[in-house]
Amino acid sequence: MKRRHIPDSIKMQLRQEAFFGCAECGSPILEFHHIIPWSEKQHNDVDHMIALCPTHHTSLGEMHPSKCYALKKNPYNLRKGFLRGMLGTNKNFSAFDIGGNTFINTPTILEYYGKPIIQYKVFRKQVLLSAYIPEKDFWPSLEIVENEVTVNRKQAWDIVFRTNLLKLVRLDKSFFEIDLRKDEAKISGKIEIGGQTFEFTPKYMNIPSFTAQQCTFKNLSTALSIGDGNHTVHWPNFAMATPRPIFTRI
Repeated sequence: MKRRHIPDSIKMQLRQEAFFGCAECGSPILEFHHIIPWSEKQHNDVDHMIALCPTHHTSLGEMHPSKCYALKKNPYNLRKGFLRGMLGTNKNFSAFDIGGNTFINTPTILEYYGKPIIQYKVFRKQVLLSAYIPEKDFWPSLEIVENEVTVNRKQAWDIVFRTNLLKLVRLDKSFFEIDLRKDEAKISGKIEIGGQTFEFTPKYMNIPSFTAQQCTFKNLSTALSIGDGNHTVHWPNFAMATPRPIFTRI
């Protein structure tokens, strides 16, 4: 019997179709269901497959195929307009590795005009990570608040999400990745904030007016700060008639 294998390209199409979450409930932890059963036809036909979480993969697999086809046309996250999920790990991290640099006991790793971009705290030996990755209009493309993840579907091209791994690739192919699988938490990516490029590779970190390689930042309240020191930024919100960032003098 032919071994069941789903190519990565097919998985990506199914993730994109369902906006990177279970078509039934939106969970980002995904499996891929053959609506036409593999036992009947050994195939990887996107038109007859659907992205589901493990729970709904089991339950929907026992229901009439019409239910799955209806969900393919109108998946949960497409209706909501965003993806939500939780990062988690059972590790007690002693350090963060960002761009080949080590951050120890430094809760704000990067801030932009007084607002944290990458920040963390430890609560009951669990690391709670927060991040704000804005679009060009400063509306959040990715927002993490103490491990709770929200991704705006507007600019997302692909998202790989597991309990301890998140990688967001945007339409312009810039990406942001958080890897909590090893003893040292790692963050990498290339993003743009306010027309400025921030790059974190395995070997170096390049942010506006500053490049660092194999440096250690320890026991600081804030490691890296971008801004003029005289202004702070307020992120846009739904209360604004035209959502936009506002810079105010400190």
